Order: sequence, then structure tokens, then C-alpha cells
Amino acid sequence: MSSPTACLNIAVDHRIQRLFVAMQLPVGKAFPHHYDAEAFDDVVGYARQHIRALEPDEINVTKRLAGPYGVTGGILVLLQQPAETHEFCEGTAATIHSCTTLQELHNVFHTVSHGTVGIADLNVLDIQPFVRPSDSKRLDPSLRKQLQHHLLKTIRARSPAVVMCASRSFDKAGPLECFASLGVGKTMPEHHSAEHGQPHRVNAFHPSYALNHHPLEPDFRQLLLLEAIHVCRRYSGDWVEENWMHEFRERCRVTCATLYST
Repeated sequence: MSSPTACLNIAVDHRIQRLFVAMQLPVGKAFPHHYDAEAFDDVVGYARQHIRALEPDEINVTKRLAGPYGVTGGILVLLQQPAETHEFCEGTAATIHSCTTLQELHNVFHTVSHGTVGIADLNVLDIQPFVRPSDSKRLDPSLRKQLQHHLLKTIRARSPAVVMCASRSFDKAGPLECFASLGVGKTMPEHHSAEHGQPHRVNAFHPSYALNHHPLEPDFRQLLLLEAIHVCRRYSGDWVEENWMHEFRERCRVTCATLYST
């Protein structure tokens, strides 16, 4: 099967291309049964009480992104928070299409899986669900921590096999600390993976870092593709670290540190 030669508006590194893999994730339902929705409803209830009133469209789209329902053991992508301008009233497809992060997340997984996986096959949750940037100032640390406790119950209910840790967590002591991104170019300690039935965790970074904040640094886009295929190969059970990956991640880490120091 031939691999796409471009994604994220860059030519894909041939070393990453050869790792692409077709895969099959558990097939679920678009709408939840009661037992699927219960944990997530606790998140919704807490957000309504302590953050702001939530429109039904926002709740429904967020639930759809957190699906598919009725299955466990899939892939979970943890992002940061909803954008201020999400078009929830237009439905799930329009929300994805109008959001660069969600659209390119779909494109990345669709590319590295030879077209067999897209965003509808993933569990996509924000580490701060329903907390728009304008809401953040009203959310003190204790409220944020309690919200994360509710979200942790949802993650446990989904019981993912692999978690792509792509948030920009600023709450390192919170309930979701173990799922926080470690930053660009770093990796999760291997001995923490799959311990006591816990999911494999793949360190990544928020896609907006590569797409919006540093669009002229193509290595960050290559790294996003590498970590996506890392997730897929962890799921399929045949991930192998190679020397060039360590060197490439270190180059990205150094570039990131340099950008922040200037």
C-alpha cells in the first residue's frame, strides 16, 4: 500500500512514511446508552454549576467528539480546551471543519493509518472540558481540580488502550497529571506504560503549537506525525523505538527551548 507523500502542508519524512499502518479500532455507536453517558454527565453537571450555562449543541458535539460509545480499549487524544469560536450550533462535522486543530488531527490519523482511522474513530477530550479561554479566569485551582476528577472518571469509563497526551497542562499536581504532556520532544517513562492495566501513554503536544504558533518550523509537524504513528503502533503492539527518533526528538526539543528563550 503506497503512503501519502504530504500531510500538514509538508512532505512527510520517508522514515515516518514507512511506519504507516492500516488498523481497525473498535466500532461503536454515535449516540450513547445510559451507561456510556453517566460519567460524562457528571462533567456536564459540574461545568453547568461552576463555569457557565451550557447550550445543548455544545454538550452534544462535545459528547460526539468523546465517542464512539459502547466500546472500550480504543485511542484517546487529550487536548486542552474548546476554542472560543467553535460552531457547536452547526453540528459535529462543522465544528471539526472550522477548527484547525480538530481538522488536522483527523488528517494526521487518516494519513498515518492509510485512511483507516479518522477523528470519528477516536475518543477526543479536552483536559479542561467546556472551559473556553474566556472562562479560565473564573476557574480557580480548586474548581479546576474537581473538574479534572470528574473527567478522570470519564477516561476510566472509556478504558483506552493508548492515550495521546497532547494537552498544555499548567496543573502538574492535578488529578490528570499522569496524562499531561511533558513538552515537545520528550517521551513518557517506559516503566509507567501499561502498568496494572493502565493505558500506554504517548507524549505529544497540542497541534496548535505546530500549526499556529510556529508554522515556519516543519520539524514540529513531522514530530506530530511521528507521535501519531507512535500512538497507532502502540495500539497495534508493534512499536519499535529507533535511534533516529531520539535524535529527531532532541532536535525538536532544542528548537523549542531556543524559541522560548529568545
